[in-house]
Amino acid sequence: MKIILVMMSCVFIFLQIAQGADLDSFGQRFLLKRNDEGILVAVIDRSLIGMTNNLKARDYIQGTMEELIQMSMELKARGIKSGSPALLKTFLNKPDGNRETAQKILASLDTKQLQDLMNYPEWNKVYESLDLEMNGLGEIYATVAYPSHPLYFYKTHVFEGIATGIVSLIKTVLPYGAWLDLANYMAKRFIDLVQENQKFHKNILLYYVRNFSAEELGVSELERQRILSSLMDDEIALYAVWDAWSAHRDWNGFGDKAYAKSLKKVDKGITKYGKKFRSLDQQWGEYFYLATTKKDKRVVLNFMDPVYYFTRYPSVGMYLDKRWANIVERSVYEVVKFAVRFLPWGFVGTIVDPLLNIRYKKQIEHEGGMLAFLEGADEEFNL
Repeated sequence: MKIILVMMSCVFIFLQIAQGADLDSFGQRFLLKRNDEGILVAVIDRSLIGMTNNLKARDYIQGTMEELIQMSMELKARGIKSGSPALLKTFLNKPDGNRETAQKILASLDTKQLQDLMNYPEWNKVYESLDLEMNGLGEIYATVAYPSHPLYFYKTHVFEGIATGIVSLIKTVLPYGAWLDLANYMAKRFIDLVQENQKFHKNILLYYVRNFSAEELGVSELERQRILSSLMDDEIALYAVWDAWSAHRDWNGFGDKAYAKSLKKVDKGITKYGKKFRSLDQQWGEYFYLATTKKDKRVVLNFMDPVYYFTRYPSVGMYLDKRWANIVERSVYEVVKFAVRFLPWGFVGTIVDPLLNIRYKKQIEHEGGMLAFLEGADEEFNL
């Protein structure tokens, strides 16, 4: 699971740019780009500059397929029997810690088919196209806010455009059937990971914009409001045209209103579930709370992103007593989402993906705010 663990933790590679006082960290991390008239046009995260130039799609996709083959063969050698639709249902109902079910799903892989796909020569065209698209992002990737461009992120959807082009290419160079579904998923997951990393950094900026005055950040109050609007613009779903209209009509005030609306979700979660924990000792930013569970374990709870559909029950942003638990747990979800593409149970991926995504996809992005909270404190930052 080494490659998958590395990719799941890739958001942390470029983070440790500063560990001084909070505002020192802000100045070292972010560049405020102004035009000749002095208008703030963009906020750039210095740690993201040039990052996409070094990404190689082959390393992630080939490495993941090699690991899946190795894990599947090792499980079969240990006598782990194949999974079934009933086992997958069990996993989806209670995935946390359900390693046995995940292993049985992995043991179901047709490793010969996976090896054939991995060695298919036309994959090179997909790798080259992915690398070309990612390497060409340049400053666009490092730009985490466009205060002077209302609805820039909503209108452009850069990563969605890249994914659409790659899927079209895959259809022309790879055979149909199970290969096509897996190839599409792996290419799009690579793109998603790169996008998640950028959103993680946007949430670092969001913390500073929300917790420091415009004067402290070196911008005007109007510019602070527009930065916030740009950050919330990136949260607008493609179908939410009413939110886009609201942002277009009131670009200066949209960010503050949208963020206040999101905090109501946090309040609902705390009101409904806060008493289930012995203590909410400390607030880490506006989404996260340090808490003690009934078993005396210390966790940082995320009250913005629930762990289940149709509930505000908080997810865990960090297990302080077992630091790697979250990333290992999430890597199990990643493996299952890959593995089900090979199972002969119909279009099972369309069911599995959304159910597992809600458990960690948005959580990862918003954890940028938790890192920003810790950035100014050396001891806590090491967490």
